[in-house]
Amino acid sequence: MRNLFVHIGCHKTGTTWLQRYYFPNHPAIRYLNHGPNPDAFRFLLRADEDQWNTGTAKDLLKQMNHDNGGKANLYSEENLSGNLWSACRDSMQIAHRLRQTCESAKIIIVIRSQIEMLRSIFVQYVHEGGWRNIKSFLGDQTLAGKTLMEHLKYAPLINTYIQLFGKNNVHVGIYEEFAADPQGFLEELNLFLAINTIQISERYYAKRANRAYSPVSMSIARFLNRFQKSRFNLRGLPDPRYKLLNKRYWLQEVFDKLIYYKLFSPRAIAIPEQGALLEFYRAPNKELCELTGKDLRRYGYFIG
Repeated sequence: MRNLFVHIGCHKTGTTWLQRYYFPNHPAIRYLNHGPNPDAFRFLLRADEDQWNTGTAKDLLKQMNHDNGGKANLYSEENLSGNLWSACRDSMQIAHRLRQTCESAKIIIVIRSQIEMLRSIFVQYVHEGGWRNIKSFLGDQTLAGKTLMEHLKYAPLINTYIQLFGKNNVHVGIYEEFAADPQGFLEELNLFLAINTIQISERYYAKRANRAYSPVSMSIARFLNRFQKSRFNLRGLPDPRYKLLNKRYWLQEVFDKLIYYKLFSPRAIAIPEQGALLEFYRAPNKELCELTGKDLRRYGYFIG
């Protein structure tokens, strides 16, 4: 497929906003996620070692190809940067499968400062039914552990894509730039896509912010998650279908919005052994500055 762009995430970097408000609405983008046959990428993600076949993947990709009037073909899926709930340990395998399937593709990767990323991942874990505290979660070698810490160096994954697709075919976006200056972030992205920038209404930018649980709601949610069925608790009770019985609605939309945040300011989740983690990411973050051509210290990436 000609003029193919693949946005692989990473997780928690504004992917949902781009998928919901930007990619489908840009007149110069043919957004493949909304096409009839995105099966090539599903197969790439889901096939185990015995099922994987490059020929099958390429045939499925051909089924997605048709005349698009010169638009940029774009597919977006954050799981292409790795399965978040298995510490993204499959990220390198996916990179090589992408190369085997669509060797002429151009890759979009968006990164986020590691400490803020860990906070955001933990909040998502609780939203999806997790009940551990943050120390226990980060120490779990299946969910996070050393594998996730290594993944968040980012540079090894970026360098792998550069080796596979070429430096000029890999764009690295900075989530913090998206949060501070979304129009500027999109202008850089569009230069890579070779399309014009379109103006997005301020009301859509406002939809970027997903306020996390307050500390009180976080504790209540973790407690209730011990009894509710989820990917992290298969023996729990089913999740209520009705909004008025859903804990997230009552905790976030009622207690937090109408009570807690009227009285208290948002407070960041404390990361265990944060000093050691910052030191762990010092050298990789220096490499990220070289890869992106930007001084990432101003966005909270620890370099020292």
